[in-house]
Amino acid sequence: MAEGGRGGPEPGVEDRLRSEGATRNSNLSDPAFWSRFQFGFTLTYHYLFPQLTMGLAWFLVYWKWRALKTGDEKYNQAVRFWAKIFGLNFAVGASAVG
Repeated sequence: MAEGGRGGPEPGVEDRLRSEGATRNSNLSDPAFWSRFQFGFTLTYHYLFPQLTMGLAWFLVYWKWRALKTGDEKYNQAVRFWAKIFGLNFAVGASAVG
């Protein structure tokens, strides 16, 4: 504990850090920072893409069912459009996992 019962660094620690050239913003050269950053980025992809793919699959089934039931071409167009998005999403999600 520092002098007088105050919290904070011990006397002389900040002077020693300054003399060693360290700053409070030296995260850019810290490998642990970049490892955590990469992990967060990868975790985001692992979280978003599988859920989006599974949810979009049900919409594709629904639109295709409506196209077959009603014979309306607008549902077939919607299925073709969203199938391309589904394929792209699946490819990006699979590459993020592998």
